[in-house]
Amino acid sequence: MFKLRKTYQKVSFGSLFSTPVHMDELSEDGRRIKRKATNALVPSPVNKKQRETSPGLDFVTSILDNYCNDDHIFVPDSSQVINVADLLTAAAVKARRRYLTSDQPLLEWRAHADEYLGEMIRNEGRGDCDLEICYLCKQKGKKHVPLFRCMECFSEDLVCEACCKLKHEDRPLDVVEKWNGKFFEKVALRDIGVTVQLGHRAGETCFNLKIVHDFTVIHTNGVHTVDLSYCNCPNRTVAGEWNQQLLRRRWFPATHLEPRTAATYRVLEMFHVLTLQGKVTTYDFYAGLEKLTDNTGVRNIKDRYKAFSRMMKEWRHLKMPKRAGRGNDASRTLAETRAGEMGIPCIACPRPGINLPDDWKEAPASKSYLYWIYFAIDACFRLKRCLVSSEKQDPDLDVGGSYFTEDSLFRQYLASVTDQQEMSTCTGLSALDHANTKFSRGYATTGVGLGVCARHEFIQRNGVVDLQKGERYANMDYAFGSFLRHHDPALTKVVSYDIACQWHKNLVKLFTKSSSPYLNFIFTAINCLVNFLSLSIGYGELDERMEKVLNVHGLIWDRLPPVRDMGPGSRHGTMNDHFGHWNWVKLIGIGSLLHKQYRIAVEEMNTQRESLKEFTEGKGPDTLKWEAMIKDWEVELEKPEKDRNKSVVNPYDIPKTGPTAFMSQLLELEDQQRVLRLDIKDKSFETALQKTELTERRTKLLRLMGRLRSIQALYMPAAITYLSNRQVDHDQVEHVEYIPVVFPSTLPAADRISGCRTGLVSIEEQLREAQLRAALNSLRNHLHMKFRLLTYRKTNRCEEVSFRMEVSGESSGYREQRQLIL
Repeated sequence: MFKLRKTYQKVSFGSLFSTPVHMDELSEDGRRIKRKATNALVPSPVNKKQRETSPGLDFVTSILDNYCNDDHIFVPDSSQVINVADLLTAAAVKARRRYLTSDQPLLEWRAHADEYLGEMIRNEGRGDCDLEICYLCKQKGKKHVPLFRCMECFSEDLVCEACCKLKHEDRPLDVVEKWNGKFFEKVALRDIGVTVQLGHRAGETCFNLKIVHDFTVIHTNGVHTVDLSYCNCPNRTVAGEWNQQLLRRRWFPATHLEPRTAATYRVLEMFHVLTLQGKVTTYDFYAGLEKLTDNTGVRNIKDRYKAFSRMMKEWRHLKMPKRAGRGNDASRTLAETRAGEMGIPCIACPRPGINLPDDWKEAPASKSYLYWIYFAIDACFRLKRCLVSSEKQDPDLDVGGSYFTEDSLFRQYLASVTDQQEMSTCTGLSALDHANTKFSRGYATTGVGLGVCARHEFIQRNGVVDLQKGERYANMDYAFGSFLRHHDPALTKVVSYDIACQWHKNLVKLFTKSSSPYLNFIFTAINCLVNFLSLSIGYGELDERMEKVLNVHGLIWDRLPPVRDMGPGSRHGTMNDHFGHWNWVKLIGIGSLLHKQYRIAVEEMNTQRESLKEFTEGKGPDTLKWEAMIKDWEVELEKPEKDRNKSVVNPYDIPKTGPTAFMSQLLELEDQQRVLRLDIKDKSFETALQKTELTERRTKLLRLMGRLRSIQALYMPAAITYLSNRQVDHDQVEHVEYIPVVFPSTLPAADRISGCRTGLVSIEEQLREAQLRAALNSLRNHLHMKFRLLTYRKTNRCEEVSFRMEVSGESSGYREQRQLIL
C-alpha cells in the first residue's frame, strides 16, 4: 500500500503509456519520508472516444488531481490510503486493446502476400506427398503408383488409380487430376472406370444393365460427362422408369423420355437462390459453369444451355407448389390447382376466422380501424416484353395459380372493353395522359399493374396483370377485382391509387354489374389525393406506407433478370418466382417488422399525446369550438357533396356535378387551352404524327367543352346568350383553344345577378385566388431553379431551355389570371 504525499507529475492518463510515478512512504512516527520512483506499466493507447468516456480513467484522474496542486507537496490525512497500482489496473481493464490487423487488415496482409502466393504454387504441385506408396492401400508397385488426387475431397494426398476409382463410386461428379510427370491435368472419372449405377442401393449388383455412354450432368463445379447404367432387371418395378431413377438420385432429367442430360438438385438450388438474390441470368450462370469446367477453351464442352434453361423453368414451377403444400395433396393434380393457391398471403392482414376475434364485426367505431385492410395499386412500365415467341412455343406452366391472373379469362375481359377511352378531368395525371399511348409498337406487353397490401408490402395473389397499351382502367379494374376475391367482402377496404380521383368514378357501378363471379364485392372506401390519409380518422400514418408499392417496383426491378426478351411463359414464370421470393422474405421478417412498427407507434403516440395535451390546455375554450368545426367537416367531407345536399329542392339541379366542381372544371378547361396555345407557339406541328397529336388534343378539349356547355346552360344561362351574340368570322376556322370559356366574371354585372346561380361569382373569386397563389409559387420555384442553372449554362443548355419554357408558361398563366381578377 502506498500513501501519496508529494508532487505528482500530471500526465494524460487517457494515453495510457508507461508513466513515471513518485511514491513517498511515511515512517511510523510520521517524521521521515522515504521517496521511491517507479514506472507504471499501462496498456496501449485507446481512441479518443474511449478516453472521454472511460469511468476508470476519470476516477483515477480525479483522485490524482486532488493530490497534486501546482507542484507543491500536499500531505493529506495519513488514514487515506490509495493503491495506485490497483487504480491503474482497473483503468487499464476499461480500455480495449487495439491491434493493427483489425485496424488495417489489408496493409498487414500485404507483407505476407508472397507467403500466400508460394502456398498457392505449392498446391499446384505434389507437395510432400509420397511418390511411391499409395496412402490408402499402402502398397507400391507399377499398379499402385500414386498419381491421382481429388480437388473436391478434403485430403489431397496422391492415390493410385484403383483406390481413386473405389473412392469415387459414390462421388462421380468430383474433379480429379492426374500427374503426367510435369503437372496435374484433369481426367474424367469414367476414363478410370467409374460408372454411375442407378436403381440399386450401394453394393448391390444389377444383372441386366442398360448402359448409356456420354451422359451429360451439370453440377456446381462444372459440366461433366459420365457413363450411366440404368436398372433394367426385375427390380425395375421398384426402381421406376429412366427419369424416375435419375430423380431418386437427385438428378433432374432434361427430358422425361430417354434423357441424355441432367442437372443436379444442388446446381438448380444454387442458381435459383443466386437469381432471386443477385439478378443472375441463366446464360451468365451456365457460362460460368463452362469456365469452371475449362477456362482455356481447349476442351470441347457440350452445349447444354437450352436444356439447362428448360430444366430451370420446370424447377421453378415445381418448387412453388411444393412449398404451398400441393405435393401432399393426393386428391388433386397440379392442373387442378385453384386460383392463387400457390401464392404466399400476408399473415398480418385481417383474415376472419384466422387472426380476428369472433365478434370483430361488433367492434366500436373507435376500434373498427383495427379490422380494416389496406391496399395500394400502381403500374410499372419498366417490365416490358418484346413481341417475341408465342404461347404455343413458350407456354405458361402456372396459369393463375400464384400472382398473375388467369390469362384466358383476362383476355376475354379485355376483348369486351376495347372501345374504352381513358377520359380525365384532372390535368396532373400523366398515367391517364399516356393511357391510350401509341408508343407500344414492337411490344407485346408495355408493363404490369399490381396490388400490394400497403402495411406489409405483400404482393397480392392474382393481383398482377399485363398492360398492353398504357395504364388503362380496364387492366387495373381486373387486377383490383381479381385479388379482392381472396379477401372477405365484409372487411372494410382502404385503397390508395395515384389516379384514384378519376379511377373510382365508375368502379362501383362496373363491379356491381359485372357478370364475373369474383368481381361482385362490396366497395367500401377509396382515398384520393384530396383526402389525405394523415387527416382522416382510422388511417394512421399511412401516407408513406401507401407509396410502398413504388418501393416494390424498384426492388423487384433491381433483382429481376432481364425479362424484356423472354417469351410469355418464361416471363410469367420468372416474375411469379420473384414475387413469391419477395413475399417469402417479407413473411420471415414480419415478426421484427411488426415489433418495430409497434415500438415506433407507442413512442409517437406518447409524444403526440403530450403535445396535444399541452396545446389543448394552452388554448382554453377555443378548443371546444375547433373540435365542433372538425366534427362538422368530417360529416360533410367534400364541398361538392355539400353543394348538392343544399340544392335538393331544385328540380333542375345537376344530380352529380355541384357548382364548385363545375367551376373547377371550367378553370381546368381554361388552363388546358392556355397550355395548348403555348405549345402551338413554341413547337412546330409539321409531320403527320405531330399533326395527329394536335388534332387529338383539340378533339379532347372540344369534347370537354361540349360536356361543360350543357352544364353551363343550367348554372349560367346568361353564358349561352353571351356566346350566341358573340361576333365570329365565319370565313376563318376558330380552333377550340381560342373559343372563350365564359366565366361569371366575363359577363356584364347585370347578367351575373340574373343569369348566374347564386354563389357562383363568389366561388369563382375564391378559386381564382387559389389559382393565383399556386401559379405564383410555381413561378417562384422555377425562377429559383433557373438561377441555379445559369452557373452551368454551358454544360446544361437543354435544361436551361426547358426551364425557360416553364418560367414563360407560368408567367403567362399568372398574368392572365391576375388580369381576370383585376
